[in-house]
Amino acid sequence: MPSDNKPLYSESQQVTWLKTAWRSFGYFLLYFIAVSLLTLLTTSFKLYTAETGFHFKPDDQAAVEKFIAEAQQKYNLSDSEFILRETSGKYNTLVVKLTKPTVEHDNELLIYDLHNNELLIIDYDKAFTMNNQTSMTPKFIGLYALLSLLIFIYWYKKYGHISSTINSISVWPGKALNIAVWVVALVIVLQIYAWLVSLMGLELQSDVMQLRSLFLNQPIHYLMMVVILAPIQEELVFRGIMLRLFINQNQALIGTLWTSALFAALHQLQLIGLPLIDRVHNFVFIFALSLMLSHIYLKHRHITAPIFAHALFNLLMTALMVVFPT
Repeated sequence: MPSDNKPLYSESQQVTWLKTAWRSFGYFLLYFIAVSLLTLLTTSFKLYTAETGFHFKPDDQAAVEKFIAEAQQKYNLSDSEFILRETSGKYNTLVVKLTKPTVEHDNELLIYDLHNNELLIIDYDKAFTMNNQTSMTPKFIGLYALLSLLIFIYWYKKYGHISSTINSISVWPGKALNIAVWVVALVIVLQIYAWLVSLMGLELQSDVMQLRSLFLNQPIHYLMMVVILAPIQEELVFRGIMLRLFINQNQALIGTLWTSALFAALHQLQLIGLPLIDRVHNFVFIFALSLMLSHIYLKHRHITAPIFAHALFNLLMTALMVVFPT
């Protein structure tokens, strides 16, 4: 893969940062539409099957029981089951077994209420298939890989001719170690940040439990998506194309902040239905990650650098998620 560390345009061709931002936003919209269409093509919505499970804090049990009583009065749920299970851990569980759809059963509305109850954290959900669950299917992975290939071809044709002396293979281990140090440092900083947030009494309902369930159920699919395909595709788009536009105009700092904001905004989609505070803190996490990835790209000026960093970050976070789920 070629290096791409030289600007395409001369100083006389430079444009304002605002025009560059609009141009990069156009790429962002195209990418957003492509991923959204891909998701819709591979998503199967099953509104009324099996059961759905949630976690909740033991201190909130009385409020959860009140919610269940109100739901049973609000909807005709005489044939459905609400099962509360107390545990010795940080969270208790709620299992809702839904009946098959009939005219008098409002299962879809109940699911909506469950998903938007701030006391409940989604554990698994066979009653309403969500996009981030279907994204682990072979069909989605295949189409996602195809989209990645198309993006790579576009990037290569547009920036592949930007060549420079390829570093000797002997320096690669040193560069990889330098990148790994940055990634490990960011992981540690983010863990400290999460710990400080918890000390402030803010319990975040992140999607960690659901992602952990996906990993345990489909480890190969999960790793292929999260550790291989997603880093390649996202880095080609956000660093290889969008940030590249700003680098060509000598606007790397503005480009780093702008593309990081868009990068964090894109990842908010997986948190739809969670409280605002969770989405804010997720934005901080992803924005910080993007700043690091942009720094690595600017330092090494080769697209493989942020791809490697992104993949390593996702791998480390997955390991932490599996070993320390709460």
